[in-house]
Amino acid sequence: EGKFSEENAPPDALLYLGNAYRVNMEIDKAIEKYNEFAKYIDPKDKTLQTFVDQQIVSCGNALVGTTNPVEYKVGNLGQLQESHSSVYNMLISGDMKTLAFMGKNPFYNGVYVATKDGEVWNKPMNITPSIASDGNMDVVALSHDGKVMLLAVTEEFTSNIYSAVYENNRWNPTVSLGKPVNSKYYEANAALSPDGKSIYFSSNRKESLGGMDIFVSDLQDDGTWGAPVNM
Repeated sequence: EGKFSEENAPPDALLYLGNAYRVNMEIDKAIEKYNEFAKYIDPKDKTLQTFVDQQIVSCGNALVGTTNPVEYKVGNLGQLQESHSSVYNMLISGDMKTLAFMGKNPFYNGVYVATKDGEVWNKPMNITPSIASDGNMDVVALSHDGKVMLLAVTEEFTSNIYSAVYENNRWNPTVSLGKPVNSKYYEANAALSPDGKSIYFSSNRKESLGGMDIFVSDLQDDGTWGAPVNM
């Protein structure tokens, strides 16, 4: 940097070249470039070394995936006829019976839920008023049975995770998960384990190593969430 006479590329070029080879499915070349780049990593930089190791693992996953292809069909659900200019954050419960998504409306972004009868999806319900959203809530997860919803509630400089529960044939107002899951930092996404006893979420709290790290918190016997562990 700062030397116009320099004719060699910086070591980062090897990393980007490895990425390009991986995207182009030239896996052997990708692994070769990742290993070349690894020689330049500072031994103290464990985060970067872990990142490069993960890229090499991804290359192995790509080989496994291409040698064992899975057949699938792509199509429009069709039954969800809505007039939103944009639909995003589409989620489905583990039992495949509940859909939740965000719908962009002229004056606010609404939270919608649709349930399934047999093979037919019912008309989506706008639950924005029920969960008491001011338009600053984005649904990010559904429980396995579709009865619990996690939402990221974004303020001007922060974001926290809230939950809403479906009971007595209606969605109740959202409630903050509180500490220690939420903090003064940014918690933007979350997911529940199938048994509902663990919550995984992203945060840039001070315990983070690389910005938005993934943390896990386990449900305690008293119904509270335990201290988050950086994964």
